[in-house]
Amino acid sequence: GRGRELRDRVSGVLVNPMENATASRPPVRSAMSWVFGRDHLAEWRDEIERLGLGPLAEATSFAGDPHWPGDAPPREWWLAVKSMPDSSEPWINRWIESARTGASIALDLLDLEGNTDRPRHAMKVVETAVAWRAWRNGSGPSTLGRGPRIRPVFSQNDSARFVARPGVAVDEPSLVDRVAGRVLGEAR
Repeated sequence: GRGRELRDRVSGVLVNPMENATASRPPVRSAMSWVFGRDHLAEWRDEIERLGLGPLAEATSFAGDPHWPGDAPPREWWLAVKSMPDSSEPWINRWIESARTGASIALDLLDLEGNTDRPRHAMKVVETAVAWRAWRNGSGPSTLGRGPRIRPVFSQNDSARFVARPGVAVDEPSLVDRVAGRVLGEAR
């Protein structure tokens, strides 16, 4: 969200690549595009698509990010997340599996929508609720907005010391929580 005129006022740009090169490519490309006055969001999207990580990028985004799928994504989006193929990089597969599991639960919930009070669906409601709880409380990667989510957002104070900005940690209902709340009637 910083203006392009900032490029003329600073002598450097901080880019903090991650341990995994594939995960670092989109933000590094975006940052360098911003430096050279190109559309940094378009370049980020191009790199995500080139890597075949579009659905995963959406499934691991934060609410309000340009690639956030919205608070109530359509069934087609859930199906795309559920059917993401495995990556050739094993470390990415943990994230993919977490997103696929959450999407599968959301789809089960959507299938139950409007039918939770029917006796023949009672066991499916319980099975889905148990799966939701296990996914929600799991120790795997946080996907689909599952929190608490941590985003290292820092700035500098008047003394030029790094300080944490509001929004470093957020704990909002995940996309699956939102579907469960609507379908199962839990207030969220």
